[in-house]
Amino acid sequence: MDMLLFEWENKEIFLLKMTVFYDVSLQKIDLTIGSSKWCNEVIGLGLTQAKMDDIDTIIDLYHTIVHVLQKEGNDQWDKDYLNDDLIKNDIKNGKLYGIKEAGRFIAVLVLTEEKKPQYDQVNWQFTEGKNLYIHRVAVHPDFQGRGLSKKLLNFAQEFANENGYANLRLDAYNRNPVALNLYRSFGFEEREEISMPGREEKFVCFEKKVL
Repeated sequence: MDMLLFEWENKEIFLLKMTVFYDVSLQKIDLTIGSSKWCNEVIGLGLTQAKMDDIDTIIDLYHTIVHVLQKEGNDQWDKDYLNDDLIKNDIKNGKLYGIKEAGRFIAVLVLTEEKKPQYDQVNWQFTEGKNLYIHRVAVHPDFQGRGLSKKLLNFAQEFANENGYANLRLDAYNRNPVALNLYRSFGFEEREEISMPGREEKFVCFEKKVL
């Protein structure tokens, strides 16, 4: 009862857990690095593991965001970084998850144990247990303002809990105040800034203890 009361006070986490369900066959599949405790294909609040059949809509999503960023003079992403092979590998390796509407992905993120080499420069404070890294969080411009980024982060946190990860880590570009404020509001703690090749500004690293 105490746990239910605690989780009800954290309503988004509570609702996420309540909406996780198994399909009629109760068939489990491998959803992550190692084994998963979760259900087949649909994962709470409409989050789905991407398949190769989804690649065109995901590439379109990322390229649309790149176009908007470039119009705004923001060099956070470009098509050289978000190339088709990178996206294919994310899907093929079972790392890309997102929210679908009308048959296409409108919000995505990558969950992985793989860290960026630049993360070795960071003085991380949470060093006990396994780390789960969040990369390439994206929401289609036509669907922004609907709280989809928070749903993605809630999913990442629940995913970490269910699969034995102690810490979440990610970074955000200094020219992206929306992302910076989102991660701060979600309880991520700031660490060092790092530089990425070909980018004018630095990226702020964040981490959050999950377990």
